[in-house]
Amino acid sequence: MTQFYGQLDPLYEAVQLHFPQVDAARVHLQDRDGLPPWFMRVSYRSDIPRRIVWDDGLGTYRWDSGPDAGAQLARDANRAAEQIAWALGATPQAGGQ
Repeated sequence: MTQFYGQLDPLYEAVQLHFPQVDAARVHLQDRDGLPPWFMRVSYRSDIPRRIVWDDGLGTYRWDSGPDAGAQLARDANRAAEQIAWALGATPQAGGQ
């Protein structure tokens, strides 16, 4: 059964399409103290994975962990994917953008 991740689905697809070298996964946790129930985990190379969430209150994507925790990303999934890749040090793949 396919899980619906709401606003994280278009972001995941944008990262996969334009920055396939970024390791991205949509995650759903149940009853985990202090963690959002739905988030996207991203990493590049050997970096520690970071979490991205959709913030309903702000109406935008937001870093939920790492050095940029709390910082807003773009509302648009493609733009947010670019911001994530830039922050992680990844560059677009040839033909991917």
